[in-house]
Amino acid sequence: MLTGFVRDITERRALEEQLRQSQKLEAIGRLAGGVAHDFNNILMSIMGAADLLLMQLGPDESARDEASEIKQGPTMRRGTKPPRSSRRWIAARG
Repeated sequence: MLTGFVRDITERRALEEQLRQSQKLEAIGRLAGGVAHDFNNILMSIMGAADLLLMQLGPDESARDEASEIKQGPTMRRGTKPPRSSRRWIAARG
């Protein structure tokens, strides 16, 4: 005589797959956050160097315009607004 039981694990497997997917998305989000942080650090060092350059240059020196452009960034130079997501990101770090 053989006895046993059957258990439907379909829902459990679906939940496990959903958990794996959410863990993958979390890892991608952390990676993107780290890349953005590193990129921001690089930009801040460039901005700091432009500030130092502006402090050292006299008002009539030709390099002052270029240093000011570096400080303002490309969106300011073109006179366009950055995308909404960038504006939110900039405002959060304000």
